[in-house]
Amino acid sequence: MKDPTRLNPRQILYHYWARWGKWYKYQPLDHIREYFGEKIGIYFAWLGLYTGWLLPAAVVGLLVFLYGVMTINMNTPANEICYTR
Repeated sequence: MKDPTRLNPRQILYHYWARWGKWYKYQPLDHIREYFGEKIGIYFAWLGLYTGWLLPAAVVGLLVFLYGVMTINMNTPANEICYTR
């Protein structure tokens, strides 16, 4: 990793935030605001908050979907519709 004191703002954002391997890190909102401006900084702050709030709903949805896939053979109405003779 390069010395952060020798990098320009774009390089700092790239090395510490805007890479696929850094998806789990917190957003450097101050650096984003300084580089892109207030409106884009607020947008990224809102996007991070919104994504964080949607993550538990996505986990619950995935669990419900997996439960439905595992129990499809025991679901009488689904079997009557799908396997009519």
